[in-house]
Amino acid sequence: MSADTQYAEIEWLNGVPFSPMFNDFYCSCESGQEESKYVFIEHSQFIDKIKSLKENSHFTIAEAGFGAASNFLTTLIKWKEIAPPNTSLHYISIEKYPLKPQDLKQILQLFPELYANAHELLAQYYLLTKGYHRITLSKNVFLTLIIDDVNNALTQLNTNVDIWYLDGFSPSKNEAMWNDYTIKQIAKLSSINTTFSTYASNSNLFRTLIANGFHVIKAKGFGKKREMLHGYLIQKSESKAKINKPYLALNQTSHNNVQNIAVIGGGISGATTAYALAKRGYNVTIFERNSSLAQEASGNNQGVIYGNFSIHDKYLFELSSNSYRLTNHLINLLDPDNNYHQQCGVIQLSHNSQQHKRNLELINHINDQDFVRYVNNAKIEEISGCKPKFDDGIYFPHGMWINPVQLINNLVQQYPIKIKTNRNITKLEYIESQWVLSINNSISENFDTVVLCNSFMLNQFEQTAQLPIRKIRGQVSTSSSTSPVDCVVCGEGYITPNYQDNFSFGATFDFENENFNVTQEEHLQNITTIENMIDMNQSIDITALSGKTNIRVSTNDYLPIIGPVSARDWFMTEYARLSLDKNYFFKNNVEYIPNLYINCGYGSKGLLFASLGGEIIANYIENTQLPISEELRQAIHPNRLYARELIKKVVSK
Repeated sequence: MSADTQYAEIEWLNGVPFSPMFNDFYCSCESGQEESKYVFIEHSQFIDKIKSLKENSHFTIAEAGFGAASNFLTTLIKWKEIAPPNTSLHYISIEKYPLKPQDLKQILQLFPELYANAHELLAQYYLLTKGYHRITLSKNVFLTLIIDDVNNALTQLNTNVDIWYLDGFSPSKNEAMWNDYTIKQIAKLSSINTTFSTYASNSNLFRTLIANGFHVIKAKGFGKKREMLHGYLIQKSESKAKINKPYLALNQTSHNNVQNIAVIGGGISGATTAYALAKRGYNVTIFERNSSLAQEASGNNQGVIYGNFSIHDKYLFELSSNSYRLTNHLINLLDPDNNYHQQCGVIQLSHNSQQHKRNLELINHINDQDFVRYVNNAKIEEISGCKPKFDDGIYFPHGMWINPVQLINNLVQQYPIKIKTNRNITKLEYIESQWVLSINNSISENFDTVVLCNSFMLNQFEQTAQLPIRKIRGQVSTSSSTSPVDCVVCGEGYITPNYQDNFSFGATFDFENENFNVTQEEHLQNITTIENMIDMNQSIDITALSGKTNIRVSTNDYLPIIGPVSARDWFMTEYARLSLDKNYFFKNNVEYIPNLYINCGYGSKGLLFASLGGEIIANYIENTQLPISEELRQAIHPNRLYARELIKKVVSK
């Protein structure tokens, strides 16, 4: 866990889990599940609300206090029983001190019905760094588990909530979670008739809820508890605050009529986007200009699942943390027999003083050896099977290499996704609420929504022609000899273990050249890079190497481009004032190009980030909670690139 959060420590008192920090029990072993049913299912109007859902509806529950997952699993069981077809449940839960995976499992084993329904959850409940963790379960249930302080987390939510479960330890023992600020944030995220329920009946909480627009009802408490509170919002305060950065605003327009979606690009970004959308029931078609999927930057023999975990880059760190567990679980789920991946671990060498400092900072920041651990020179040799040329490094036990081509083809086979290869989309036009795609300059097809996952071809369309992107040419080398490493080793470059009698190493970075020719010069660069990292047990025959060269796409801030986008001419006119005052507060609302989204710009981290990017796009389209904070959503928004162009004019004056 990161330095400002930690796993919960528990004690077992007479067979009951107890929190020394809050001096309270997690649950009653005899009636914990019954209490969840009584307080949260019955008194939140959950059953009536779910039964009244219309087809293609999305329902959102938010919970303060995930604890031992009792409320979530009780809700899940009832959802499976009564939810109408083609509806989805989005469950947001905030927990500052999550239970350790083994403790959660042990507690749930006390409740046979909960434990019987917990296997999907437990399989994904690991690597819980501070931040957002998207956990997908059957029956269209999506859990967004947020590891953070409740007050901070509430300010970062970006959805409307239908039901609130106000759980957690009692107000007298956890005052920070029950104050006026918390309730104000809850009210802001609620609509009229949003309901709440809580086992608490504290008089201050009663008054605070009323003061923030809720109608509050006292009811008989569960078991020996005298009273509990429940109710609903009857009055919503109108915000008079000016909107900062409205050009990054979240469009809350309903997309219930969206059915047919075109994804342009058949690499890792396109495949994960199509997977996330098809999983939710959308009709998805991938258009790929090549003869098969994964022919360009996603077509390497091996890629590495590894993030940018510098604690000094807030957004890249959050993006890496939020993606790491999600991608790790997805790959292990799709390839349980390790046919095209190996969770061998990744070692990051301290190959210079700056990297050494970054490694030590990360170890101090994340106190979880299952996530990352310090390794000295001898330990690196023991794990990797090679002798490093540096004193130490850090080891990610869940790191892995993967064959991207196999992953992409496996992803698109999970749901009925249409694949259309040899289809070059030459033009996009929005006509009468439909996107018309011109294909190979001859035929056309219509779609409700388009998602651009076309990497370095992003500027080919009029709508995105002037989005500023950086194109970075890179060459990866592949050898058919025996790899000198048993796990992935990274320094200035990287080297992998063998896959089908080959191993990969590289890669070069060239900002000036865009040709696709594999060169001996760059093979030599890659060999030199690896030889500077580790002692090679044999020389590499450069003449026997194969390789692949392609163009990666990045941005000047190294963050991807994910979300809706405005028409550039409109943006530059509407927000021209940014060129005079970058902090100007605008009154107008943003206009986006209808039903057009972008998901690209991952640089060399596409294999890690793309699964999260697909989830983000799917949540945008269905208008549900994104698996990232509001700050990160804005940081990766396409319109930030236009805003930066205008703001640069201020700096230069």
